[in-house]
Amino acid sequence: MKNSNYISILVLAVGLLTGCSKVLDKSNLTAVNPDQVWSNEAIGKAYLDNIYAAMMPGNPYGSANGTDEGVPYQKQTDAWMQGSATYDSYDIYGSQYSNIRTINILLENIDQASFAPASKNQMKGQALFWRAWAYYALTKSYGGVPLITAPQAVSVDLNTLQVPRNTTTECIAQITKDLDDAIALLPDVWTGEDVGRIDKCAAMAFKGRVLLFFASPLFNPSGAAAKWQQAYDACQAAKNECDAQGKGL
Repeated sequence: MKNSNYISILVLAVGLLTGCSKVLDKSNLTAVNPDQVWSNEAIGKAYLDNIYAAMMPGNPYGSANGTDEGVPYQKQTDAWMQGSATYDSYDIYGSQYSNIRTINILLENIDQASFAPASKNQMKGQALFWRAWAYYALTKSYGGVPLITAPQAVSVDLNTLQVPRNTTTECIAQITKDLDDAIALLPDVWTGEDVGRIDKCAAMAFKGRVLLFFASPLFNPSGAAAKWQQAYDACQAAKNECDAQGKGL
């Protein structure tokens, strides 16, 4: 009888330990496996919506953060005032490369996604627009910046992640290419719950804005007529598209 009791206690202990192990080893039900993003259109759309949330412009205001006119404790200019600023003391658009990486991951995977072709094309078009938007923000502040158009592999060696700085002309060319590719994929209009997303009109209008800025004296001090003509053509094409869709200034 005593041995039987010992055996019962041992079986019970093993059962409890096994039960606890199963509870502790449960998967995180709030997490999404990366593979699910490209096999479930709803999750893929949520991934894209997160890009919108991170990059939609807000209410503009004059913070003076990019100048030496800011109040030190409010505008993070203490290092400038004290003469101790370095090249990385204040990075206006550092978060843009995080956004670009998120976009590059989408662009690398979307063609192999199991969604309907039309949905994949529309998502790809929107992602290309936002990458152009990010690089425009960087280029208009810094001129040429490193162009990273694919997600970099994780590495503990930061030297492997360093990319040479491209020229301003190369950056504008990449921005324009992304917008042209986006324009070819985006719909003329969105309907239903998708109203307000980036459409063909928005991408064409933004292309005109980019090329006008590139033709301005800041990047075109010689006033080269070819750059102005390119900007004019882009703006005219955007106006024609917007007029055709019943949109205007």
